[in-house]
Amino acid sequence: MRASELLKKINEKGITKPDNNASGINIKVGMPSEFDRNELKRMKKLLVSGQEVVRRGLLLQIERAPRIGLVYDGNSLIAAGAIKKPRESYHTKVFTKAGIPELQKEYSLEIGWLFTKPEYRKQGIMNRLLSQLLHGYKAVGLFATTAEKNMTPQRILTRHGFKTIGKPYVGELSGRNIFLWGRA
Repeated sequence: MRASELLKKINEKGITKPDNNASGINIKVGMPSEFDRNELKRMKKLLVSGQEVVRRGLLLQIERAPRIGLVYDGNSLIAAGAIKKPRESYHTKVFTKAGIPELQKEYSLEIGWLFTKPEYRKQGIMNRLLSQLLHGYKAVGLFATTAEKNMTPQRILTRHGFKTIGKPYVGELSGRNIFLWGRA
């Protein structure tokens, strides 16, 4: 399916308009309690497949997130993301490594776990999901991290008002330079 066809199927609320063969893209955003346990487990499995998250305790973290978003193509989970409350130790470490520990309190929530299956990338799906995740969070300081050479998420974050803050630092999982982004 072409990107233009895909985006036409998503209405303003992110819910797909039915088509003739009953397949389509559906974006579902809400509190984790609004999703069934199987959906949360599927989200965890998708995120682990991207090899950028720590598996241990991930399902519990998903359950505690203020807001999550899942994108389906029919019954297949193809993308996910969340607004999450970071662990205090992680929150402190990220801002300290970026050389700006004094700004930590301004950014209380993190945009994270953004992942789209490779075959669905570059079709505008994550941009739409992020728009819906961010709805209602304009007055909240949010942060995100990206690998320095990962340009697609950087473009998406920029579209949504995020700017790099602090200095790049080496990520523990990837060993790559990491940028810290903020939207106050």
